[in-house]
Amino acid sequence: MKRFILSVLAAFAVSVFGAVAQDFEEVVYLKNGSVVRGLIVECVPGVSLQIQTRDGSTFVFRMDEVEKLTREFPERRYHKYGKASLVKHDFNKYKGYFGLLELGMAPGLNGYDPFRAGLTIVNGYRILPQFAVGIGVGLQYYTNFDEATVPLFLHLRSDILNSKVSPFVAFNAGYNISFGGLYDGVMMEPSVGVGFNVGDSYRMTAGLGFSVDRIQYEVYAFRNTYSFQDWAFALNIKVGFSF
Repeated sequence: MKRFILSVLAAFAVSVFGAVAQDFEEVVYLKNGSVVRGLIVECVPGVSLQIQTRDGSTFVFRMDEVEKLTREFPERRYHKYGKASLVKHDFNKYKGYFGLLELGMAPGLNGYDPFRAGLTIVNGYRILPQFAVGIGVGLQYYTNFDEATVPLFLHLRSDILNSKVSPFVAFNAGYNISFGGLYDGVMMEPSVGVGFNVGDSYRMTAGLGFSVDRIQYEVYAFRNTYSFQDWAFALNIKVGFSF
């Protein structure tokens, strides 16, 4: 089971950073002032280069026509008031990949976990500029019982404003896979916070969540074993970045 869990975490991490790496395009700036964006498919040093744009068109330029070559975040099309417009530096995409990486620490509220800390990764899709959905996986450590869990959950998120700084609301719901068995069960977490741009496609986030975890434990008394179930509550303070 542990090897399976580590494989899941590794796969999510690779997909996150792979998606980030793919979020670039090559840009050719010509001496006549023109700019061509796409993928350079052939380059003969000192002679010529060939670039293919996203619509499939191919252009060939002599190197003496080229001012410079760069790799940049792509311009994206956004829908506003029912019309498509090209906006270069807005954060929210109309549609497309959504990724989230968060670190959290949480003081417990009812004694079951005085302190926990963890990491979560979300891969998803932005359905609308202000709404995204994804699948998350994480690793949580509970200090009270020296126990670790892997939460698997559905992530719903709304960046309320399409601006450089925006409040957000989010909700996680899923299941904890516990290494020790205590925290095996349903988990959920509503949260609120704020995000602010640190680049064309990145946003730092800070939030506060109310974590609810189902727990189950056994008590041995009078030569009998008794099984109990209860809920553990915590305030989860989280920081991270989305892209």
